[in-house]
Amino acid sequence: MTIAEAAPRAQPLPLLVTVGLFRDPWHAHLFRMRLEAEGIPAFVAFQFHIGNDWLYSTALGGTRVQVWRHLARDAVEILARVRNGECRAELVDMFGDIDDPRCPHCGSTELKRRRSVAMIAMVILLLFSFALPAWGWVYICKKCGTKFESP
Repeated sequence: MTIAEAAPRAQPLPLLVTVGLFRDPWHAHLFRMRLEAEGIPAFVAFQFHIGNDWLYSTALGGTRVQVWRHLARDAVEILARVRNGECRAELVDMFGDIDDPRCPHCGSTELKRRRSVAMIAMVILLLFSFALPAWGWVYICKKCGTKFESP
């Protein structure tokens, strides 16, 4: 009998598996908290790359939510429920209207949003290497086309 045959086989360590990629770390943490509410321990990886170097974070694929390999199937099912809006529906049932912005003209909640001074901030960043924060949101109603600022 050789030494390799006599040595007990080591069990592989449980590895973390990425179940969700998010552009912003706060979205990753919200999903992590949802997983933990469902009883699945989760971890957020690459959350600090956004603050240090946003382009590098994008190259890495963003912020990742990871779970133990044997819990990955359940976590992916929860992510599908979150993206389908089932979890949001649960919150509306529990707390009522979540106070989403509505179109002042038709009352629709189907809105497209963008930063109010995004182009100006981008030009200043490119010309002067000075980051200017964008101030608010501009909403555009997908149903009637009304454009309005955030309330």
